[in-house]
Amino acid sequence: MFDRIKKIFEDTQRPSQVELEEFTELTYKLIDLMVEFSLYSLRTIAKKRGAPLNKKQIEEAVYFDIQFRLQQIQDPELLDIVRDQAVSRYIEEQHRSLT
Repeated sequence: MFDRIKKIFEDTQRPSQVELEEFTELTYKLIDLMVEFSLYSLRTIAKKRGAPLNKKQIEEAVYFDIQFRLQQIQDPELLDIVRDQAVSRYIEEQHRSLT
């Protein structure tokens, strides 16, 4: 899977090795974050049910959680927050690099 991600990044931007490693590291962080969201949801569901989940229930809950998170990140308000923070942080980085 990560080879496919690397290939997409390489084909579109021809990054340096350092850029490719940074992109890969960020991809791993995104995956870890998605896993943490799924684990949080699974724990919440199991706690409310008062019983462990079977494999099918776990798989369905994870699938639903991933779909929900993908939909959530497309929310215009959330996109505005991400966009504003990204612009602000990049401007700060540029300012620091010029001083």
